[in-house]
Amino acid sequence: MNEEIKKQITKAISAHGMWKVRLKDAIDKQSSEFEVTHVRSPHHCDFGKWLDGEKAKLLKFPNYAKVCDLHAQVHTETARIMELALAGKKDEATRAIDLGSSFATLSAHLTQEMMHWKQAL
Repeated sequence: MNEEIKKQITKAISAHGMWKVRLKDAIDKQSSEFEVTHVRSPHHCDFGKWLDGEKAKLLKFPNYAKVCDLHAQVHTETARIMELALAGKKDEATRAIDLGSSFATLSAHLTQEMMHWKQAL
């Protein structure tokens, strides 16, 4: 089971890392293939589905709840930025993904927690 968890964590880190690129693209084009409501939910991405589906097994890990909380916060912030991008608020959306922004901080914390989880296995 630990190898499967490590695999899922690695996939999640990579997949969530792509969101900065997707947001930049949405800011530039003022459009996206992703619906804001879909982005907002932490239960629609593959990692969220995995976290939900394996909850009974994963609850024993000490940082499971923290990972779930950070994951939800990242989705909320990503959706907020997507809304700005789609509304044509380019400068505000760009600042919202810059280094030191809530998005950057939450993303870094989520990645850090997932790496701690992976290393503990």
